Amino acid sequence: MNKLKAVVVAAAVALMPAQAAMARDLGDIFTQCGLGGLIAPKIPALAVTTNIVWDLGTTATSSDLSSPESCKGSSAAAAAMIYQTYPSLERELAQGGGENLDALLALASCDSEAHAGMVAALRTDFGAMVNAAVYPQQSRLQQADGLYQAFTQQVEGSFAASCNLG
Repeated sequence: MNKLKAVVVAAAVALMPAQAAMARDLGDIFTQCGLGGLIAPKIPALAVTTNIVWDLGTTATSSDLSSPESCKGSSAAAAAMIYQTYPSLERELAQGGGENLDALLALASCDSEAHAGMVAALRTDFGAMVNAAVYPQQSRLQQADGLYQAFTQQVEGSFAASCNLG
C-alpha cells in the first residue's frame, strides 16, 4: 500500500509542470507560437499547418514552455508583420516612409514625435544590411529576421523612451 501511495504522489508531482503548461490551449500554442505563429498569426489554419509540417509542433510547444510571453504580444506581431510585408517595407525604407512602416511603428507604440528619428535609424541599419555581400543570397526569412533584429534594437535602445514592444 505504501508503494502505491509513493507512486501516486510521484506521479502527481511529475504532472504538476505538465498541468501548468497545459493551462494554455494547444490551439493557442499552435497558432501563436513557433514558426507558424510568426508567419501567419492572423491565419490560424496556416499557422497550425506550418507548425505541424515544419517540425510536428516541437518549436511551438517548446517556445510556449520556455518563453510563453514571446508567443504573443507586439514583439511576435512585429516579427510576423515584418516577414509578411517585407517587400513593401524594403521599398518604403528606401523611400523614407509608407503605410507598412507607419503600421510597424504604431505596433511598437512609438510616439508620433519619434517616427522621423526611428525611420532614419532604420534606414541607416537597413542600408548596411542591403549593402552586405551576403544580402542577395539570403532567404526572405533571413532578410526579414535581419530587419526585425535592427527594429528591436532601435526600439529597445535609442528609442526605448518613445517606443514599446511590450
